[in-house]
Amino acid sequence: MSRSRDSHRLVRVGLPLAAIVMAAGLLTVVLATGSSNAPSADDMKSISALIDEWMDANTVSWPESSVQRETLSATEHSEIDEGVAAAASSVGTAEFAEARGDFSWAGFLQEMRDVDGTLLLKNEHKLLKVEFVRMSELDDAIIRVAVWVGETQARWDADKDGIVLTRQIDTTPVDEYAVRLIDGHWRLANVRHVEMSEDDDPEAYGVNSPHVQLNIDGEWLVGG
Repeated sequence: MSRSRDSHRLVRVGLPLAAIVMAAGLLTVVLATGSSNAPSADDMKSISALIDEWMDANTVSWPESSVQRETLSATEHSEIDEGVAAAASSVGTAEFAEARGDFSWAGFLQEMRDVDGTLLLKNEHKLLKVEFVRMSELDDAIIRVAVWVGETQARWDADKDGIVLTRQIDTTPVDEYAVRLIDGHWRLANVRHVEMSEDDDPEAYGVNSPHVQLNIDGEWLVGG
């Protein structure tokens, strides 16, 4: 594919490192000790909800009502991309929303369909751990987030007039968010990848399935 979503969402690579094991369905929120500037427990709940809201908007799938069509309509294309852009503006600073660039989720979904008929039927996520790391020089709270991301892929079978599931893949990448308090409200100010992940068992799917992890020093989205 000519465009990759990997710079705009969580990514996976394949290297033989130990898999992370996390409890299914349990979100862990961790507060650091020894810092008077650390977000409070209530702050961390708000920050977790903010990140979850962004992930909801930024894990996009093909519209369920048009799986039989091979091409997104102009309206669907606009609704997908405008929805993600609106969410970025709602949860983030102006710099965060602008730094997303011209990546088109609708264009990516269409490209998958055009290349080999792959239909991204379901794109889901679950926050696993949200942890305060430190305060930055800009007085932003640096929050480390482990997340489970799963994809259900399919194709449309015209002969059967129905969907045929092809595979499910999932990963557990880790990001760091810079979160800023503006007028009493937390906003996402920046994000970078700190762990890449690969599905280590294509036959298993879910939070507790094995995943290969790789520590990285990803660039920050804003100013990266």
